[in-house]
Amino acid sequence: MSGDGPTTLPIDYNDVYPELNGYLVRPLLVNPPLCSLKELKDGTYTIYDLEMMHQIIEINQHMKPTQPT
Repeated sequence: MSGDGPTTLPIDYNDVYPELNGYLVRPLLVNPPLCSLKELKDGTYTIYDLEMMHQIIEINQHMKPTQPT
């Protein structure tokens, strides 16, 4: 795997585990993870930090070149 930044895992965990709050776990499901569950639970990161992680994921996804089909 190249160092092109985080990539989202191919499984939509919201469909598999609807009881999970996708907003909270999304930064855990990219490769590499942007944080750990422990850090989210113990207050290491604020809700502002969580929002920034989501923005970073979105930016990285939009910067990826599209693959020819």
